[in-house]
Amino acid sequence: MAIYVTHGAKKNVGDYLIHARGRALLAHLLPDAEIKSVARWQRGELPEDAKALVMCGGPGVSTRMVEDTFPIVRAAVENGLTLAGIGLGWSGLPARAPQEFSMSAGSLEVLRGINANGAPLTVRDDVTHGILTRMGIETVRSGCTAWYSVPHLGTPVPAFGAPKTVVFTTPARPQNTLEAIKLMGLLKKRYAGARLVASFHRGVLPDRQTDPARSAALVAQAVAARALGFEVLDAAYDLSKIDFYGEADLHVGYRVHAHLAFVSQHRPSVLLTEDGRGYGQSVTLNGEDSAIWNGEEGIVDRVDDLLSSEERTNWPSLHQAVDVIESSLPLMKEAVSSIGARAR
Repeated sequence: MAIYVTHGAKKNVGDYLIHARGRALLAHLLPDAEIKSVARWQRGELPEDAKALVMCGGPGVSTRMVEDTFPIVRAAVENGLTLAGIGLGWSGLPARAPQEFSMSAGSLEVLRGINANGAPLTVRDDVTHGILTRMGIETVRSGCTAWYSVPHLGTPVPAFGAPKTVVFTTPARPQNTLEAIKLMGLLKKRYAGARLVASFHRGVLPDRQTDPARSAALVAQAVAARALGFEVLDAAYDLSKIDFYGEADLHVGYRVHAHLAFVSQHRPSVLLTEDGRGYGQSVTLNGEDSAIWNGEEGIVDRVDDLLSSEERTNWPSLHQAVDVIESSLPLMKEAVSSIGARAR
């Protein structure tokens, strides 16, 4: 029984995490299935052994979802394969206006077809759930596949001491460079004796995925990080580069899947929100008031005060997020089990 799982891993290590966690979860819950990978941007036929195609995670709920983000689904539809979605998320734009988001007629047709066939369609956050509900699409909020670190499921959250390794993840938006440097300065001041790592999930230097203009801001961030005493980590293309997140003591930063990597492994994290993707995770895991938007007045002081409060009370936000993940697991299990039953 071959189940093909889409991925969007081109450069950003967060996309590699989504896919790795999705594959691991499916393999854990469907031990008799052969879990295989397929790029979501692939066009053309699926292999002959395919019994099901699972759209897995990422910002897949985009305006042209089927046409541009998941063109591979056409092959599944045309060949009558089981088509399902798990942990799908809103693309995040317009950033603070999910009510203005719209989808192409072709994309809505495919999603309605999944509903009509009774196949699972789950989303990663409450914001995405609300968007699709408004459009008449039935979904279940199961959470992102990156929520689920199989070895940590059902295990307690430990107590935390003074951080020895602190990770800062840099912003995706160049206009947040100065703010990011100020936040790194805060972490340098608060954790003067700790190992400080500035992690660049999409790398630093220009290449086939990053043009020189976009790279310029990343280079500026890296130069500032080194001047402040941070190690600079280019984490692009290689998930093993962030394996140490599971042993690090604190994350502060802009990368949503750094936040989820930490929280899922029961490590403290503070997420700074750049668009609707981060907003969706913040409000789902910790409530509406938890979102810290880039550019808000006094953001450095807010983060400083939040860290003091969380450390003083042993990270209640982490306990809350882990509770949400654990309570969502049965919904994810039910969806995955349904996929397996349909693929047999």
